[in-house]
Amino acid sequence: MVVDDHVVMRRGLLDFFATVPTVEVVAEADCGTGAVNAARQTVPNAVLCDLRLPDMTGIEVCQQIRAELPDTRVILLTAFADAEAAIAAAVAGASSFVLKVRQPEELLAAIEAAVENECWFDRAVIRSLMDFIQRAASSGIAGAPLELSDRERAVISALQPPHGSLSELLSFREYKGPARHDRTTLL
Repeated sequence: MVVDDHVVMRRGLLDFFATVPTVEVVAEADCGTGAVNAARQTVPNAVLCDLRLPDMTGIEVCQQIRAELPDTRVILLTAFADAEAAIAAAVAGASSFVLKVRQPEELLAAIEAAVENECWFDRAVIRSLMDFIQRAASSGIAGAPLELSDRERAVISALQPPHGSLSELLSFREYKGPARHDRTTLL
């Protein structure tokens, strides 16, 4: 499903996906409420959702869809490399966080990663996250461990892959052509 309140953006995405044989767009919405309702009706593999919508945030859309349809992956699309929004997206269950300035192939790679139950965060967002973490760490007493809340520890634990390090999880996934699936149902 494609969710964006800007008609030109939504139509551009729909036109692009029409050229991708592995992607089938099953619905579109121009607001959060419409997205949640359409997801209930179509149960897509993935939802590509703008971060800023007129009636709710993409993060709220993500929370609602993931609560009702835990197998549906949510890819958030934004114009801003905002670390706090990226953290909130991860907590809400988003699989990917992509900037609107990226090439269509990168967006497709993020969707394919999400459908394969992998994470894909934009490089600029990862840089913003690293800056955020470094600022948070340096704001404490030098040499003192960073104090994390139980919720923050749960988020980091959820992001930690079963094998390897968090830095490996955040490594960049290269675009390798179409997904291994015959078709991806994109809401």
